[in-house]
Amino acid sequence: MRYYGFLILAAFMALTVPRATCSTTFGSVLAIGGHASDIALDEARGLLYVSNYTTNCIDEVNTANNSLMQCQFNVDPQPGSLALSPDGQYLLIAHGPKGDQFKQSYNLLTLIHLPDGASWVFSTGDDTPLGVAFVATVAATGPANQIGRAHV
Repeated sequence: MRYYGFLILAAFMALTVPRATCSTTFGSVLAIGGHASDIALDEARGLLYVSNYTTNCIDEVNTANNSLMQCQFNVDPQPGSLALSPDGQYLLIAHGPKGDQFKQSYNLLTLIHLPDGASWVFSTGDDTPLGVAFVATVAATGPANQIGRAHV
């Protein structure tokens, strides 16, 4: 009886192993020279922003020809999460949390105005930002106007 159980197990493994080991490669690998912690796609400009955690930079990848433009924005330490504004004018960066290599958490947000490269840095106090996002504000219509604005 044990012999048949072993044969069934061996047949099952033989059928599943090739599926698990077969894969398809797409795209191309682009070495950035650091640790990419997040990406944000700017379709209008044809750019991919890469948050390079270990070099304290935001790298840009041109999506038309896959060329890397390293350290387009030199930012405060440990840039983690990225968010692109819906209008494509601003890039928001969260700096934090500490890891094995870093003993300090910086608790900062950086806002970059992409057309001219101007940037502003904001402290989050003792709170470490783990992620960032832009939220669109929509004015309510009808009876909800008495309540104010609704955030969606």
